[in-house]
Amino acid sequence: MARTKHLSSKSARKKVAARRSTATVGGSSSTAQPDGTDNKQGEGNNASTTQQLRTPKSTARKSTLARPNPILKGSGLDVRPQETKKKRRFRPGTVALQEIRKFQKSTQLLIPGIAFARCAREITGFLNPNINRWTPGALLALQEAAEYYIVDLFEDTNLCAIHAKRVTIN
Repeated sequence: MARTKHLSSKSARKKVAARRSTATVGGSSSTAQPDGTDNKQGEGNNASTTQQLRTPKSTARKSTLARPNPILKGSGLDVRPQETKKKRRFRPGTVALQEIRKFQKSTQLLIPGIAFARCAREITGFLNPNINRWTPGALLALQEAAEYYIVDLFEDTNLCAIHAKRVTIN
């Protein structure tokens, strides 16, 4: 009997093997032995009937299990090479959405305070050289107002981009 289709599951292969073994036991009255001689079932030879009842041995297959790394010798230390974990790759835009959600939940200021204070002092010195000192509360209030204005501007820009059926902001 020639095999015409590929059997991928283990249970399907077992069923076919069981059908073949029952067909050879009860089917024909003569069977061919591996040495080429014919054997009749009614002659009382027990060796041939036990061979027919046995299921065929399965062939060896390559193992898919991970093998442990060999221990390197010669350096004096039993060192196994480090297994590097593959870095997770996200689809484009996924990380951006995660960051948006993270920053919308938080209440912290996004611009570093010292850099904003330096920028505010530089602009004030350019516009009015007489003002050279800032209180920390005034700088904090100015920074919160500036960040609120920038976030509001980006929200409006995003709405305009969605309205124009664009995905990115130019």
